[in-house]
Amino acid sequence: MAFERSSADIIGYARAIAATSRCKCQRRGPSDPREEQVVGLVAEGLSNREIARELQLSEHTIKKYLFRIFDKLGISTRVELVLYAVSNGKTVGAERLPALAWRASKVRLLKRSLAR
Repeated sequence: MAFERSSADIIGYARAIAATSRCKCQRRGPSDPREEQVVGLVAEGLSNREIARELQLSEHTIKKYLFRIFDKLGISTRVELVLYAVSNGKTVGAERLPALAWRASKVRLLKRSLAR
């Protein structure tokens, strides 16, 4: 179908738009590692609820992070945030905190032990 596109095509398209448009981002970007994670996850297309689940935070906390990020960058929409992320190389898999990797490995071990 004409509407089916790979994520690489979409990211390439977003990079082309970001390269040709002037970034409204007049201030510094996210300085907190958690804010960087949120930016990366938004750029991956996750909703606030999905980001909250991924980072084990409340949805309200994610909204607060986004509010602060938008304020720091001088933007007002998720689309602008994705363009910022693409133009600054923040789209290739948001880094996970070690605690999340630890928790994921514990969950896998627990599932294996329950399956026995």
